[in-house]
Amino acid sequence: MDLRGHVVGEPLGPVPHGQSFAATSVPDGAPVELEVLRVGDPFARVRLLSAADALRRCDGRGLVRVRQVVGPPGHGQGDDVVVVVRDRVDGPDLDTAPRPSPSAAVGLVADVLEALAVLHAVGQVHGALDGRAVRLDVSVPARPTPHLTGWGTSALLSGAARPADDVRDAGLLLDGLLGGEVPPALRDLLGALLSADPAARPDAATAATALRALDLD
Repeated sequence: MDLRGHVVGEPLGPVPHGQSFAATSVPDGAPVELEVLRVGDPFARVRLLSAADALRRCDGRGLVRVRQVVGPPGHGQGDDVVVVVRDRVDGPDLDTAPRPSPSAAVGLVADVLEALAVLHAVGQVHGALDGRAVRLDVSVPARPTPHLTGWGTSALLSGAARPADDVRDAGLLLDGLLGGEVPPALRDLLGALLSADPAARPDAATAATALRALDLD
């Protein structure tokens, strides 16, 4: 498997179906992340490669950019390994960052929903969205910017996730950030995001617009 052009550093931790490593792109010195995945099912591998290729063409605000996808060599050992190279965001994820104020939480989740809308527009679904999949760029401390990784690996490989599931998961993210203390102005919209009926949930773009229209002050 050809990973020339990258200096591989320390492990960042396990991910579903593999391991993540810090690395540096030699041509431009940019920090990147190498996600090394072992995917034995050839149909799941095709889904992963197709999704990664679609994400390479996405230029959406709030999406972590996929730079390269290195597929299996196709001649024996390592035939089930896929490496995804993407930009690295060196900040906390939503699970480990300090809890934001209600208005900041709404803004963060609106950003996440806008990123999901970009994914959905190219026929992709994140799946298994949780706080670990959202990295915060804190270079401007007063306004952390969320960056969404392109997929939840297990959900993508199973092919079971739907756009409406992403919207529900974004609602769960918001509910978690609020600590269960939902402002009255937000209750109806959050209820729609979390509806048991997928058809009753708004699409990601509509939900993002509705969140931004709320006045929580």
